[in-house]
Order: sequence, then structure tokens, then C-alpha cells
Amino acid sequence: MAYIYNNWAATTDGHAPMDILVDLPFLFLAVAAVAPQMLRPQLEEVKQKQALALFIENVSPIFYTVALLTLSISLMHEHFYAGTVGIFTALVVYATRSTTLQGRYIRVQRELHEARDRLEQTALTDALTNTANRRRFDDALTLEWNRAIRNRHPLALLLIDIDYFKMLNDRYGHPAGDRCLVSVALALQSALPRSSDLLARYGGEEFAAILPSTDEAGARLVALTMQDAIRELKIRNETSTGLHVTVSVGIAVFESAHAGTAEIIEAADQALYRAKQRGRNRIEATSQHEFLRNGTQ
Repeated sequence: MAYIYNNWAATTDGHAPMDILVDLPFLFLAVAAVAPQMLRPQLEEVKQKQALALFIENVSPIFYTVALLTLSISLMHEHFYAGTVGIFTALVVYATRSTTLQGRYIRVQRELHEARDRLEQTALTDALTNTANRRRFDDALTLEWNRAIRNRHPLALLLIDIDYFKMLNDRYGHPAGDRCLVSVALALQSALPRSSDLLARYGGEEFAAILPSTDEAGARLVALTMQDAIRELKIRNETSTGLHVTVSVGIAVFESAHAGTAEIIEAADQALYRAKQRGRNRIEATSQHEFLRNGTQ
């Protein structure tokens, strides 16, 4: 194509516009490379170069495709096959470039979505225990409560409190307290029977577990499994409940639309309060019927 263009330029007088068309980008690049250094501060220069790079990357393939098409079409009456090859080459190059840009765009979009998902996961996870945080718990409880009402299934909520955790912190220090929280979280998570169950750090040394489609008997079984898992950790903490860390569990099971998420949390909190008042290291439960009959305590 270079040979044909040179031959055409040497034997015709109409090549000046084509020369301008081909040389114009290089003139533009030369001016753009020098002008920012004289007219812009350093930060602005960087921004200009970035904009220039994007412009060149996206526009220059189109520009040269048009130039090659124009040259090839103008040569077809004297060099038909060469002109045809030029047109075909221009179209292939443009299609290849478009496919490459599209693939790059899809890859960038995927990376952005993955980064956003990681950011959302971080925003919904407790940094110490790697369980769900309070924000995720609130969202999940609302979602599961609405689903339970829609499907007419019971929903169980467990509030789990580490007994005498402040005593452990005071006696062994906050690093030991943090290690205790991490170990307890892992043990509680291992006690959940289904992937749809959610464990969250509710606050301080208190955890919460949401058990969809679970009645009181099923919730008590999970709570007993949790206590066994904590007992097997054998984390030292001499208290009235024994030599090692224990937990108290309050259970609330609701299954009708005559209440909401605030009420099920309050009912579980009342049950946890009773468990702590009655000696700790025990399980207490409040049904929706009992909660509505007795009211708040």
C-alpha cells in the first residue's frame, strides 16, 4: 500500500489533501506534547496527558481507517485489486480494534463490579470476627422476616452473650479478649446447620443468629450445639459458671404478622435477660404468643 501511495502521489496532483489527512495527527501530537509543558501546572499536565492518551486510543484507529478507506477507494479505478485489498484491510483492522476495545471494556466493567462487591462485603463484615456486622444483621432480619410472613413460616432469632466477658478482659487483657471473640465466633458459626442461617456480631461480646423456617425446638437444638462448641474451646475464665468461657442464649420465635423485627429482637433480648438473671450458661426462650400476651417487661 505504501508503494501504491507513493506511485500515486508522484503521478498525480491531487494528493495534497491526503497528505494533510495523514500528517495532521502527527502535527496534533507534536503540539499537544509541547503545549502542556508551557501552559499548565504539573498536575494539570498529567490530566491533559491522560485525556490525550484516551483521545488517541479511541479516535486514532477510526481516523486512520477512514484515511485508508479514502485512499483505497481513490485508487480503485487504476489499481482495482490493490484498492479492494486496502478496503478489506481497513475494515478488518477496524473490526479487530473494535473487538479489542469491547473486550477491554467488558474486563474493566467486571473488575469494577468485583471491586464494588469486595467493598460492599467489607462494609457488611465485622473486622475482628469476620462475621456479619450490625448493618448486615438488620438488613437480613428485615428480609427474612418479610419472607417468613409471606411464606407463613416461623423465624427464630438467637441472641448469644459471652458470660463474664468483662472479667476475662480485665484479668487477661484486651488481646486475650479479642482472641476469645474470634474463637467464639468460629465456634458459633460451626454450630449453624444451614448456609441460609446468619451469624452476626450484635455488639461487644454479644452475637445474634437468624434461623429462617425454624421453630422453638429447632432453635433450642442449635443453641445447645453452640454451647457445646463453646465448651470444647476450653478458653480459661474462672467464674461462677466454671473454669472456662460459657455463653447464655436468648431465643425468640415469631410466626405471624402481628409483630415486626423490633418486637422479635425485644423478645430475644428479654429471653437473654432471663438466662443471665437465672445464673447464666443457660438457654431461655420467648414465643410470639408469650411476648404479645405479657407485653414488654
